[in-house]
Amino acid sequence: MRPSFFLAIKDISQRKKEIFMVILAISFSVTGIIFAHAFNNAMYDGFIGATIDVETGHLKILPEVEEDVITNPENKIEKIENIPSVIGASLRIESGGVISSETKSSRNRIFGIWPSKEGKTTTLDEDVSSGEFLDDKDGFKVLIGSGFAEDLKVDTGDHLLLSFTALETHDFEIKGIVSTGSFYYDNYCVFAPYKVVRNLLGTEGATEIVIQLDDPMKAEDVKTVVEKETLSTNVKTWADLSGGMASMISVFGMVASMTSGISIMVSAIAISIILYTSVKNKIRSIGVIKAIGGKNSFVFSVYLIEAMLIGIVGISIGTLCGLYAINYLQHNQIVVTPQAGMQVIIVPWISTHTVIVTDLAIFITCIFGCIYPALMAARVNIIEAIWHG
Repeated sequence: MRPSFFLAIKDISQRKKEIFMVILAISFSVTGIIFAHAFNNAMYDGFIGATIDVETGHLKILPEVEEDVITNPENKIEKIENIPSVIGASLRIESGGVISSETKSSRNRIFGIWPSKEGKTTTLDEDVSSGEFLDDKDGFKVLIGSGFAEDLKVDTGDHLLLSFTALETHDFEIKGIVSTGSFYYDNYCVFAPYKVVRNLLGTEGATEIVIQLDDPMKAEDVKTVVEKETLSTNVKTWADLSGGMASMISVFGMVASMTSGISIMVSAIAISIILYTSVKNKIRSIGVIKAIGGKNSFVFSVYLIEAMLIGIVGISIGTLCGLYAINYLQHNQIVVTPQAGMQVIIVPWISTHTVIVTDLAIFITCIFGCIYPALMAARVNIIEAIWHG
């Protein structure tokens, strides 16, 4: 092994420029794969993640067909909370209404939420950018979306008039402003305590029950249990409710996969070309090695070790560059505004498992890329090699 290692190092040192370019190609390949996966994770969290976190949950129960509300919602909540894998469930009432400040009126949406349960089910309580979140004991107080607050020119402590019907208007104090990343919530909605809205509307039902799970991939299985336990037939998963965005993110996933495939091919081709060139240029040297007793397996091992060393260096540099880029963007977050009033924070991240799989895939590719030129070197005819050019 030592002579093989020595000859591999010697060959590499004699072709520094070519080897540098191959290492650079492998490094770019690894960096590209790692960053593509990290960016795809960020897109998922930024778009679908925000929708799940505040709007849909992992499951949502809606009123039965031809009904306006969910009957006996409190009873359903108790049953849902006892289902394994369910982290939290919350009731909501959604209603249209006229929302007025001192300067402007707008017909938008009013949500009645159960604050303590909402905090266990969604991240709405974490999205308060100014003021405070609602409390179960609160009366006529509201949260308002950041874009909506800007449109109405209001802030925490100001008052809004909420009209559920043409005959009744109620004064609410703004307790907090929320910035959720949801275009709908941030620009068109206010949130008041569930019991207050329920009493003002004169209903005993809810318009939706939002459910959060410990694993979003369990949504279909838990949906079946929820339907059975609550006798509800209109239960939707997060994938059902965010179909358009899910499709968009799947496209990004396909792009990431294509990038990975191309990068792996680049690594294999780069290794194969550089070793093939080395073999063609060193036919005579290979013949001399075989003439003094070097076996085919020895010659093969020299080029195998050379491919492994190039691969290890290129993979190491690429991995470090990829992780550095991810770390940089985690501390310098990208904020995009796909629509007016909507902000989505893009924070790339990648799992250790994905990094390891990527590195192993490229390393194995480097090994496969060297097989043909290494076999070609091992099969060199001694006489022809010595007399070669």
